[in-house]
Amino acid sequence: MDFSTSKRFEDILVLLYPLMACPWFSPQQPLPEAGAGPAARAPLGELWTGLCCAPGRHEPADNDACNHGYARARCPHFPADSPDDAVRFNVASENGDLIRLEYVYEKQWWPAEHGTLEYSRVQRRIAVLDGGDLLHQQAAAFAASWIRKTSEER
Repeated sequence: MDFSTSKRFEDILVLLYPLMACPWFSPQQPLPEAGAGPAARAPLGELWTGLCCAPGRHEPADNDACNHGYARARCPHFPADSPDDAVRFNVASENGDLIRLEYVYEKQWWPAEHGTLEYSRVQRRIAVLDGGDLLHQQAAAFAASWIRKTSEER
């Protein structure tokens, strides 16, 4: 069996666990922690309430897949022609006020699009606007959760 690597993806690490949010999810407020401690492997750092912003919808999200991504087969509102299945975030670095975030959109567990965003601790928002509004909202939610978690650990 030949396991040749695509030149396009040879430098990208793909993690095969569902640690990402639905690309159509607009996080609004972190959910209060139930029980002892934070939710395990919450894609945005915590579980969030929010809105489903799939085409033709702008309603409260009522599906667990909103927080956990890969909702194509699990959510009746997920658009069949969506270019992405999920989006993943990572803190790449911190430099004073700015937190540099990396994001990867995925389709069928493969990277589809990626980039970086900067979050300002002082302004409490994405500092350099690049990408879509839902991406900025999810990145800001991820950064806010990350700040809360790392502040508690210090």
